[in-house]
Amino acid sequence: MSVLKKTDWKSMWISIFLQFLVGVQISVYYMSMWPYLSGLDSTADMDFLGWIVAACSIGATISTPIYGYWNQKTMSVKYPAITGFIIAALGQLWYGLLYLFPTHTKWIMLSARLLTGLGVGNISAIRVYAATASTEEDRMRAISFGTAGFVSGVSFGPVISAVFTPLAAICIYLFTIINIIATNIEVMSTPLTTVLYDWKDSDAILYNGIIVFLSCAVSVAFNMTQGMTRLGDVDKRIQMLLGTSIFLLYNLFMYPWPIIYEGPLNFIPRNETSMTIGGCLETYTWCNSTTRVPQNVYIFCFIVFFGLAFPFIEAPSAALYSEVLGPRKQGTMQGIFSMVGNFAPVIGSLVSTSLFQHTGYKYVILFQTVILLIGAGLIFGFYRRLVPLKVVRNSNFSDVAKF
Repeated sequence: MSVLKKTDWKSMWISIFLQFLVGVQISVYYMSMWPYLSGLDSTADMDFLGWIVAACSIGATISTPIYGYWNQKTMSVKYPAITGFIIAALGQLWYGLLYLFPTHTKWIMLSARLLTGLGVGNISAIRVYAATASTEEDRMRAISFGTAGFVSGVSFGPVISAVFTPLAAICIYLFTIINIIATNIEVMSTPLTTVLYDWKDSDAILYNGIIVFLSCAVSVAFNMTQGMTRLGDVDKRIQMLLGTSIFLLYNLFMYPWPIIYEGPLNFIPRNETSMTIGGCLETYTWCNSTTRVPQNVYIFCFIVFFGLAFPFIEAPSAALYSEVLGPRKQGTMQGIFSMVGNFAPVIGSLVSTSLFQHTGYKYVILFQTVILLIGAGLIFGFYRRLVPLKVVRNSNFSDVAKF
């Protein structure tokens, strides 16, 4: 088995930048999607918005294993990446030209997002580079920096044995829930602040855009810190538990407590729209029994808790995942790992938009809390087995994997 002597950081930074571009392709329209859709197609509702958000993830779910298999068979990152970006660009162009289609606009938007998803599945080929082209000493740094670019993880490999399955499953589950929560929070930010603080659509997009930027800045800063300081050497299991705890704090403060917070919420006057004044739609009957989380609490939770939680789960779980798998080819299973991660927003977007529209956002918070508690329980339950794969040599110098 050959030993990698030195990490090519020039090419690694290119990989990190490409991960950043993929992240932009996926999330750039999240907060403006609802105003854009409702303004073009009056038949669209929040339920259909959930399907539009999910469409990108469905496309990525289909394409990630294909790009991963392509990478493993050809050992090429360049061609899968280029192909994906071309497909994604066509999807984004299609999305930008929706105003040219006066009828069936919502279905055309869904198709555009599906096409974009088929393109951004190339992340599976890009991610594998950080895991396979870095030395053991540089791996945490490479993965952390990649996560700072595309809030995501790296590394997966061929199926080793049935005993490995529950340990793959835990890492995949953690990766899944953070993608669900990320989708929930980002997609729901515009309609949520519209009903909570009576922000009109344009204000909600502007203010939430600033808040997301600040939250991302916190995440990037901590990802960089993980890669450059001893913080990255802290037990990855502890980091994941810490990240889970911070997410739970977010849910604790954002839950509309009936005793602590004031309410109920305001409704949009019948002669107004959310484009001119914010508030609850007439169909949101749950607003009559929902309290208002203070605006400063919302801003603090989004920027600080949301910003801090991701770095303590994403990079450590991806790095531990790579270590558990060991020194093996990772193309195909990286594609499967990305497929599961990309499928998570499908669940998140459909569940959160449906819950928000029919029962209120407090049930979105409860949904997130339950899946986080399950994740924490899995880490505790398999704590001693979530360790790197050790490779030793037998008398015939063949590799033997041990946990």
